[in-house]
Amino acid sequence: MKEGYKGKYKIAWPDKHPDTEKFPKEILALKPSFITVYEDRMFIEMLGGQSFYGVVAYAEDFKEPGKRFHHGNKKLINGLWFYSDFIDLSKEDN
Repeated sequence: MKEGYKGKYKIAWPDKHPDTEKFPKEILALKPSFITVYEDRMFIEMLGGQSFYGVVAYAEDFKEPGKRFHHGNKKLINGLWFYSDFIDLSKEDN
């Protein structure tokens, strides 16, 4: 986010976005399908289409847009959340 990237970046061939080579190697090692960057958050999506999961990283100065805002399914560390449309990790023992 701090590097000024904004938009959706496809990681896989044949439509791989050329700027993705500049992303941190730790992110690319996850082999994401897409990376979507906004001013205040970044989604690293592992699957696409009808089912998806991944992580979302929030900027330190992120402001929740409202009371009903949903960060993700499971907080991993401050500012980093796991999200999924088919896995529920909201329980403490998961």
